[in-house]
Amino acid sequence: MEKFLISMAMVKVNWDVSQESPIDTYMPLLGYAISQCETDIVTVDEISKTLADMAEIYIPQGAIIALLNRAAKRKYRYVKKENKVYIKNSSALKGLVFDDIRARASRSQNSLRIKFKSYCKETL
Repeated sequence: MEKFLISMAMVKVNWDVSQESPIDTYMPLLGYAISQCETDIVTVDEISKTLADMAEIYIPQGAIIALLNRAAKRKYRYVKKENKVYIKNSSALKGLVFDDIRARASRSQNSLRIKFKSYCKETL
């Protein structure tokens, strides 16, 4: 549950910073998952497993395909799509600051947890 809460905090931080479309808020998580693929060929199953392991997020295959299609566009270029196959673009993934975003989200979650505990002590 801890990984999931931090992941959702990351999504919230991304939304607060960018105010882009909701799908864009998941792109840092997807970029990190793509960077963890063992080969240059990125599969939906591998992304699904990586997201489940690292973030406790379970995304349907159709949604992962939509995310991968977004990742192939000019703004991100995390993957190249060739003949319906997604190929990892390592040079685009080098610029990701996943650890910074995750640390910021973790701090945000911890702050919220402390405030909630304090509220419960005072109120209950």
